[in-house]
Amino acid sequence: MTSFKLIDIIQTDCLNKIKEMKEPEDFSAGSFSSTPDIDIDINEKYNVVRFCVGKGQAMEVVNIWLSKDEYTVKSIETPNGEPPNAALLARLVDAGGIQPSLLKRIGISQHEIELAKENQILADAMAKKLECDDVDNLPSINQYTGKTTQVVCQGEGYFFIPGKATIDGLYTFGAGPCLILIGTSKDHSGNIQKIGLAHIDAVIRGEAIDAFFNKLKTPDGTMEISIISGERETALRVFQASERAGAKIIFAAADFTQHRSDAATVDAQGNIYYGDDYSLNKAVDPKKIEMISMKRQLALGGSVETQLALKNH
Repeated sequence: MTSFKLIDIIQTDCLNKIKEMKEPEDFSAGSFSSTPDIDIDINEKYNVVRFCVGKGQAMEVVNIWLSKDEYTVKSIETPNGEPPNAALLARLVDAGGIQPSLLKRIGISQHEIELAKENQILADAMAKKLECDDVDNLPSINQYTGKTTQVVCQGEGYFFIPGKATIDGLYTFGAGPCLILIGTSKDHSGNIQKIGLAHIDAVIRGEAIDAFFNKLKTPDGTMEISIISGERETALRVFQASERAGAKIIFAAADFTQHRSDAATVDAQGNIYYGDDYSLNKAVDPKKIEMISMKRQLALGGSVETQLALKNH
């Protein structure tokens, strides 16, 4: 990145507040709100100025890392270490955080900014559709009468054909911020031809979710899906994949606040039951759970494939 001074990129009001908080030798730890839409934290230990723009679920964070002189900007990153996109930088400009000239200096055109804002509006509209239902309206797991149930672990997807499989349903647990995706494929008369359930985490990308729909689909069948739990970005990926596949969302209870840990079962009639079945939880080998966790952590670092393990029962 081109070298900048802090004074070159931060708007005047924010810069004055930072100067007020700065001791003669180094930054003092602290925070302040420069406008109703932006908070700034200063951490003297790590030489970072952190901008938090927006509130609640809509809040996004940008870290400005400084050199030891505490004036030269080393990098501008999101918490996961990636450069902020045009939409996020534009939000910081609008909120009074960074100077508009910074965007041009780092090669972001006005066209890119406008396009990013349009995409953000569309994403926000999609997101609203993904939290419109309530898991409390689903039947309780205590009402599930299946005798033989396949447990689906994180990063897995299972499918079965009612009446032909040796199981009565599919079950998963511990979802949050992971997402539970339940789908059915029905014929023209509304009869269920295939049922699928996947436990999707943050490392599962769009292509892998497309593969779930490809496997769920039956000839001349129509697909319906339900979404339970899931942080915003994962839920949006599933939403986009469902649109590509032509699947209809009939229930959507994503959890962008990530306050829940969800469990769900789908039976051979496509009915969904909410809640933990602790006997099934305990039946899963703890070593398998540990191995899955390790693999997903590796996937976050890009060391393994980020595909769903899709299986027929």
